[in-house]
Amino acid sequence: MKKTFKVYSVADLMNAKFPCLRGVLKTLKQYAATDLDAEPAYDFEGTEYRVSGLGEPLSEPIHWIGRQWAVTAYGVECRDGTYAIEASRLWENEKDHGWVMQVGNKTWTDPCDFAEALRIARHIHRGDQTDAFEDTSAGDVMGGT
Repeated sequence: MKKTFKVYSVADLMNAKFPCLRGVLKTLKQYAATDLDAEPAYDFEGTEYRVSGLGEPLSEPIHWIGRQWAVTAYGVECRDGTYAIEASRLWENEKDHGWVMQVGNKTWTDPCDFAEALRIARHIHRGDQTDAFEDTSAGDVMGGT
């Protein structure tokens, strides 16, 4: 008997069948807004900064390189050059939905790498945005609505 497997997108996982992922994205959202002075958890320094030539070249200087995302003079950029967030927008809508929730819902993204890039970018571009993050309650982080 041949086994078949269903492939789930992040959007599928966000529905009621997999409410735990919603909690993971909330945790990543909180992580990206706290401890901005901490050293990067990892980096891919010394690797080719661009993964494929799909979009625009990354802005220089490049401050940090992750698996899929980079922190640049512009802000946060996908390494393939197809998606970028300007430094002045790094805290945009953070009190409601925020970048981690928005980008984390895309099927093509690595939400953990994005959260690390966003956290580092918020540290580097600290003076570019004045909006502050309001902490969420610990009870809301896992399994909340």
